[in-house]
Amino acid sequence: MHTSPAKGDVSFPARGEENREADVRETTWQRALSELRGAFDAQACSIVVHYYANGRGRLAEAVGIDPDHRIAYDETYSAENVWLQDEPRFRSPGTVTK
Repeated sequence: MHTSPAKGDVSFPARGEENREADVRETTWQRALSELRGAFDAQACSIVVHYYANGRGRLAEAVGIDPDHRIAYDETYSAENVWLQDEPRFRSPGTVTK
């Protein structure tokens, strides 16, 4: 691992460590989503990516959602997500938090 001189406690993966970087990223998102889920006393929490060009999306990260249900969303239900069918509404920042 390489360490940034500007931020001594931040490390960056060396070549060949891409898989480890992906593992760390997943762990970090899982932890963040778990904390959000707890803060809102929710059963599940996720980050949804939606591709307006083809009208489909995927659950990029999720906690509390069965893996089979994630696949079903990605393959079928993302195209039917009524919250994401109004593309202009989601082009500006802050829409999701209003």
